[in-house]
Amino acid sequence: MVDNPSVLASVSDILLLHAPEQAERIGEKKDIELKGEVLTATWSHNNSILAITYAEDPAIYLLDPNADCALIQAFPVVAEGVKILCLSFSHDSTFLAFGCEDGLVGILNLRLKEIVERFPAESEVRAISYNN
Repeated sequence: MVDNPSVLASVSDILLLHAPEQAERIGEKKDIELKGEVLTATWSHNNSILAITYAEDPAIYLLDPNADCALIQAFPVVAEGVKILCLSFSHDSTFLAFGCEDGLVGILNLRLKEIVERFPAESEVRAISYNN
């Protein structure tokens, strides 16, 4: 599904995959169970994981775009009611940083499957990015 050199994912009530070079839709996933309003979605750098968060869910969901967007794992990382607003993979896709509306910044080690860092920001974290 993601053999294209450049694929764009957009999520509303369905997950769509687009090939920007051809300006066309290359995939549509109506059958994945979306858990409400999606707040953010980001690709791993090796294109093997699509990470998404929901407005009413304290977890980060990892999907496999090469297996019909099957759920790889869900990681509950914040308290109920706290929104995860942004995500960023490290250059080797080993770590996934997240920022929250309550000012929390965290780093999830995907190999160990645990949060390895949590630290406060000054206010709501709306964007986060690893330098590669």
